[in-house]
Amino acid sequence: MVGTIQNLLRRFRGPHGTPLLLCRFFGLGPSLPPGQAGGDVFQLNSAINDHLRAGRVDAARRVFDEMPDRNVFTWNCMVSGLIRNRMLAEARRVFDAMPVRNSVSWAALLTGYARSGRIAEARELFDRMPDRNVVSWNAMVSGYLRNGMVKRARELFDMMPSRNDISWLTMISGYIKRKHVREARELFDSMPSPSTSVCNALLSGYVELGIMRAAEGLFGQMKARNFVSWNVMIAGYARAGKMGVAQHLFDEMPEKDIISRTAIMRGYLQNGSVDDAWKVFQDMPHRDTVAWNTMMDGFVLNERLDDALKLFAEMPDRDQK
Repeated sequence: MVGTIQNLLRRFRGPHGTPLLLCRFFGLGPSLPPGQAGGDVFQLNSAINDHLRAGRVDAARRVFDEMPDRNVFTWNCMVSGLIRNRMLAEARRVFDAMPVRNSVSWAALLTGYARSGRIAEARELFDRMPDRNVVSWNAMVSGYLRNGMVKRARELFDMMPSRNDISWLTMISGYIKRKHVREARELFDSMPSPSTSVCNALLSGYVELGIMRAAEGLFGQMKARNFVSWNVMIAGYARAGKMGVAQHLFDEMPEKDIISRTAIMRGYLQNGSVDDAWKVFQDMPHRDTVAWNTMMDGFVLNERLDDALKLFAEMPDRDQK
């Protein structure tokens, strides 16, 4: 059970996703019909969450206002849900009325301000926090980067009492996004033991910027690789027109997923090797909508319209995007 919860928290990571997931978890069971305020706090939390996810803010507020008892998850659901519905002022009013706040409450509002470009208010909130954990620090660093304040982000990053993978990923990705490759690499090299996810972030940055020699060096140094590592390199070689190297790497993969197969197929299509791409498509053990659309787009781009129409007619779930 604990492992399941941890996996869910990883998938819904972030100041908005976490409280909504917790609302969902602590509100297990059927949600209440719209307008029904009876039931225990867990059911009501779930009802509030459902309303906010569907954009029914008035209905959520009605359930919230009529609740005889509220816990911190209830308040966090309202704050995060209002932010997701772009009602930042209302979210602040709810936050200010909270009898008890936790780190999730503070981080949610801080991120809301940062994403709205109100970085001064985000920092004011950060400075007021009674206790700052790594989530709070990460949210503020991310806020600075989102608003193009790279120097301030790095200053705050250097002040962090402790860091996790998200801290390093955020700062390195922020550098890469602004093409500050040297700073990204220097920060990466200062890590005591870079995780695969952090390596992948730098690897993706190198490939995105077309610095394949550096990508090759990093890929060769990685102690552990996952699907993302291999797929990034395959896509990079394909984009550079080095399909022989891309195919060799694809063949060397210990396991292949649908993304790997689609990446090599797209590479062939981008380089005009439609028949090679078609062979990859035919050899796929299963195909998703992206694979079908990629192959059809390839036929169109290479002026094989009859083949594109034929494939479209054979495609299951044609209405999916």
